[in-house]
Parts: sequence; C-alpha cells; structure tokens
Amino acid sequence: MFPVKVLFVFAAIVVQLWAGDDVRAKDLAIFRECAEANGLGLKKGDHKREDKPSVEMMCTIKCSMEKKGMLSGGKIQIEETKKDLISHKFDQDKIDKILDCMKGIEVSECSDVEKFKDCTDLDEKMHY
Repeated sequence: MFPVKVLFVFAAIVVQLWAGDDVRAKDLAIFRECAEANGLGLKKGDHKREDKPSVEMMCTIKCSMEKKGMLSGGKIQIEETKKDLISHKFDQDKIDKILDCMKGIEVSECSDVEKFKDCTDLDEKMHY
C-alpha cells in the first residue's frame, strides 16, 4: 500500500493507537468521505503494497487535509497541521521536524501529496 517512508498526512488521518476516541472518529469520518469521493476502496484486500501510492490514495489524502484545514489554496497551514499532530500525541521534537520539512511544500494536484513522504518516517506509529 505504501513505501517504507509513510506519507505524513496519511499518518495524521489513519486511526492511530495514540489518538483519543473523538479524534479517531472525526479523522476516520473525514477519510471515509474523501475516499468515497475519490473512488478509493476501503475493503481489506483493495490495496497492495506499492512503491508509490495510487492516484486515488493521494487524492483522498489531499481531500482529507483540506477538510481538516491543514491545506488551503495549495499551501500547508502550519498551525492547523501542528494542532493535528498534537491531537495525535506526537512528541514536540517530531512535530518540529515535520513542520520544518513541510514549510514551502505546495499541493495543488493530488500527485503533490507525494512530496510529504520525505518529511516523515512514521512507520512505527501506523496502525492499519
């Protein structure tokens, strides 16, 4: 489904062990809405591990970021992204590194979401 370097945004959207129930429910609802709008299947077995995420996945991530206020007009909204990372209980050092890396990244097309994978290495926090 994803390369070893996991996309930051997906980490913020996917249900994580460290997020509170209210955060998980909200994130999951947004992700499902965006997945449906972009034709991304959500059933087990719909995806296979690939070096590059599918167009549907990248569009779903972009949509989710926009709905969460993390992305507006193609620009990363640093304060909203920081709030999201805090709500998922990332430590401050990791948050600072992620935000510093994300500064200047523009996401105007779905494929631009791939630019995030160099900002994080969060495999250990993913819960599929």
